[in-house]
Amino acid sequence: AWREAKGRRAAVLADVAATLAEVPVDHEALSRVVAQLRKLPDYATDRRLRFAEAGIELARDRAERARDLALELAMQPGASADEQSLGARILLQLHDNGVAAGKSPAELLGPAADLAERAYGATRAPSDLLRAWQAADRNAEHARATAFAATLVAEHADSPMGRFGALAVAFDPAACAAPV
Repeated sequence: AWREAKGRRAAVLADVAATLAEVPVDHEALSRVVAQLRKLPDYATDRRLRFAEAGIELARDRAERARDLALELAMQPGASADEQSLGARILLQLHDNGVAAGKSPAELLGPAADLAERAYGATRAPSDLLRAWQAADRNAEHARATAFAATLVAEHADSPMGRFGALAVAFDPAACAAPV
């Protein structure tokens, strides 16, 4: 029974990952995988299931719900790189949506940059570094943002994020906007 439950949980998590990877987002499929998550016996207590649902809520543009599900866990010492990355995404989305609920931009963006930077240290994923750069730049941490951008361009020049970084760093608003 334990192996069967473990297999079922793994299958549901794989369905969640596949559904979140679809472009454009299929909202009906998201609803189906949430229903599958909630049917699992350890739904209320399993950390991975909470993060899976938080990822779904972000895909649905429900950053407040994602925050309630997983942000506290993402900010704990010992959180995995994927959890920290999701935490940074949640904080950036809260800032984007203007739903800070009593928080100043710095209270969202500073931790977002920290989480994304720590996640990047483990994943080396350009998307994590881009998030760190965005959060630091929006938080007026210009030296930190410049360092993130330079690393993004130097280490990930062939990625879409690296190409964007190169464009943004070299962009001259007085010149033609054609490169954009």
